Amino acid sequence: MGLGPRVDAGARGPLSPCGITGLVPGVVLSEAVSADNPLITFEYQTGGLLTDIFSLTLQVLDASGVQKLAATTINLNDPPVGSRLGIGRYAGVFTPTTGSGWATGTHTAIWRYRVVSGGVEKAVRRRFEVLDATNFVTGAEYVGYADTSELRANAQFSSLTVAQTQKLVDSASRKVETLTGRFFEPRYLTSAYSGKGAGSLLLGHPIIGLASAFEFASGLADALFEIDRTALLVYNRHLEGMFDPDDRNDPRVEYATDLIPGRIIWQGAFTDGSKNVQLNGLFGYTDYDGSPTGRTPKQLTQVIGYFAAHEQLDPFGLDVSVSAPGRVKAARTRDQAIEFASGAGAAAYQGAITGDRVVDDYLLTLLRPPAMFAV
Repeated sequence: MGLGPRVDAGARGPLSPCGITGLVPGVVLSEAVSADNPLITFEYQTGGLLTDIFSLTLQVLDASGVQKLAATTINLNDPPVGSRLGIGRYAGVFTPTTGSGWATGTHTAIWRYRVVSGGVEKAVRRRFEVLDATNFVTGAEYVGYADTSELRANAQFSSLTVAQTQKLVDSASRKVETLTGRFFEPRYLTSAYSGKGAGSLLLGHPIIGLASAFEFASGLADALFEIDRTALLVYNRHLEGMFDPDDRNDPRVEYATDLIPGRIIWQGAFTDGSKNVQLNGLFGYTDYDGSPTGRTPKQLTQVIGYFAAHEQLDPFGLDVSVSAPGRVKAARTRDQAIEFASGAGAAAYQGAITGDRVVDDYLLTLLRPPAMFAV
């Protein structure tokens, strides 16, 4: 939870890597990435508030580590001069073309940034897919919670082309979103919530960073008043490595009160109303990795591989030997008989989602709580 800014100040120091995140956006081969088409982006938050930074560069490597884009300084001004999308959000600028040596498949964007002048330079590495134009018109169509290079390293997918694997990953990732009711990457949203006359507001998705907050006052010609966002506490403590309690399952913003030592006293409340509170910010279920916005949960790669493998072998779910809702219950070798757990048997345990206990045990930990659907 943001209780004040954490300033990255001090003398120039060694590069501080945050590791490879699991976010895998996409850009179609020959598609221009820019502030007008912000498919590959960098976001920075501190204390739960999206915050502008001092400097930013972008470098791109392919899956073999070959440089495709040399470290390029990002102009942090607003368009049309620069690539600033809003407070604390910036777009990369490049066009992957075959003529300049690009090919479809997994790539790594390396963002290096300084929060303040003279501050320590840090780095965030994010994978993305250069997509085959056969399956995707624009990268905005693609959802990927696993990278194709990792899947194709497995024997199950080694014979597939990059394009075939990308199509399977997209389909499997969308299935995960449907089953869990969540998305697992940072997405900038404008959301409307109903105030309850209380100082706390339950949100529909985990919040990463707040850009701005407004409240509609219906009694004053539907005027829109901006809420001072520094008066709000943003519950995103999972991005600081704190998971007990896990704010992703109870995401909130609330007015700071005198119960917080050292804070300015704000006695505020969100006015009772219908969809009268507007929040603009970065949302999504991500895991802590030391980066400003977190990463897609690593275990999703296994789930994506599971769904992708089933779709590869049985695209329409018609083959009972592949898509039976349970695992093998009994087998006889001489007569080659096999018995699968029935649909009823597979769903007999509490909370069954797919009928496969191994996959369901993990998906159950990611389900969106019912209360978050009702805000």
